[in-house]
Amino acid sequence: MGEKGEKGEGAEIGEKPVKLEKPADLVKPVKLERPAELVKPVMPVEPAELVVPVDPRSIRAQALPFPPPLGLYIHLPWCIRKCPYCDFNSHALQSASEDSGLFDRYVDALIADLEGSLPAVWGRTVQTIFLGGGTPSLFAPEAVARLLEAVRSRLRLQGAAEVTMEANPGSFEVERFKAFEAAGINRLSLGVQT
Repeated sequence: MGEKGEKGEGAEIGEKPVKLEKPADLVKPVKLERPAELVKPVMPVEPAELVVPVDPRSIRAQALPFPPPLGLYIHLPWCIRKCPYCDFNSHALQSASEDSGLFDRYVDALIADLEGSLPAVWGRTVQTIFLGGGTPSLFAPEAVARLLEAVRSRLRLQGAAEVTMEANPGSFEVERFKAFEAAGINRLSLGVQT
């Protein structure tokens, strides 16, 4: 290596740095013969012609001929404990007896939220319901039954609607899951954690 200042910026060892006289040496102007032929308009219309006035009342008439189906996600945010890897809105249960009133209040809030959302989903058929969380299988089967009954009484469900509940392998109790099945759960989504 040489001493400081021997090597010019951008030059290889052994080369002399090139000194530019003026910046114009870097850019050579190009003259186009016929620029109008090189640039063609994408749409041969005036901008004013692109604006079409729309009566907001006519938007409903231009909607799809039938409303699209609906999938309903219901979040039940309680777990046995908060896992360190989980970024979902979930909270550890204190005890089943303390939280039974909490479950009832939460179901009441979900039903009120559903009722407030009904105008946005009128006429749509629910194909799937997914109870996620948290660990929804920790909810009392009676609370899940009341929630699903509220959904059924307010929305039209497809005949073979898939009603899924998330569960952890450690939260299985045969009688409890028979009660969930009686409430309308027909599919389980098992989370396998390490």
